[in-house]
Amino acid sequence: CEIVDNHSSYGGGGAYLNYVSLVNCKVSNNSAYMNGSSYSGGGIHARYSRIVNCEVANNQSYNAAGIYSYYSHVINTTIVNNVGTQYGGLYAYASSSYTLTNLIIWGNSSSYYLSGGSITYSAIQANSVSGTGNIALNVDNDGEGAGNYVRFLAPEHGVYQLQNESSVIGMGDNSVSGLPEKDLAGRDRIMGGTIEPGA
Repeated sequence: CEIVDNHSSYGGGGAYLNYVSLVNCKVSNNSAYMNGSSYSGGGIHARYSRIVNCEVANNQSYNAAGIYSYYSHVINTTIVNNVGTQYGGLYAYASSSYTLTNLIIWGNSSSYYLSGGSITYSAIQANSVSGTGNIALNVDNDGEGAGNYVRFLAPEHGVYQLQNESSVIGMGDNSVSGLPEKDLAGRDRIMGGTIEPGA
């Protein structure tokens, strides 16, 4: 599915999820604003829900421009180029019972805010990151210098498929259950023996 060019004066400019799953979707160019107040989730506002194999890009809101996650699972999702006054990429309330894994968080006005729980096996734009299996991504999409580069195919045109030379290839967690067999580009979800983060 594609959820694009929507606006909400509350939370969830693209989608407001409550005890449901959103799978295999592109959520882009949505916004959530009302008189400058801190409404959350320009792309997705999720409560007790599951976001799997989704691309969340170019959304805007005051708080949590990409995804606002309240005790929800966020798995194999690409969160890119979202702009918020606070917390551009992901804002998550979580605990150890909720899975936040195999994510790509890059190019947002800020990467993420986490209250409880942990993000694992994810590629995150930052100077350094903690957490099991995570890597820090360079601010540039591609380059020759030291560090990890996400190397999307053409992010300036909204194409967030990974090039073969991406530092993200082969760093995901295969143990996550319930993933679709294919990624958003229609390729096998697991290639070369190890799953790739992102959608």
